[in-house]
Amino acid sequence: MQPIGVSDDRRVDWGYIYQSYGKLADLKKATAQAVHNRVVVMEQGASADEFGRAATVLSEAARVVSYQDDKEFADLLMAA
Repeated sequence: MQPIGVSDDRRVDWGYIYQSYGKLADLKKATAQAVHNRVVVMEQGASADEFGRAATVLSEAARVVSYQDDKEFADLLMAA
């Protein structure tokens, strides 16, 4: 699981996004194709454009879920 936070100015840290992508892509290559053991949890708060761009990059290597509240987050993780 890779958490991605949002700064006070509602932006994501793109250096961290690309670093996370690299780590998750390496894990994807090292595991069987049927294994889906990579999840990115993105904090709510970024603009829709910013969130969409980051999620698009990260979704190539992992499942991306959005953290909104504890109950919904628990349900999303259980489904992952």
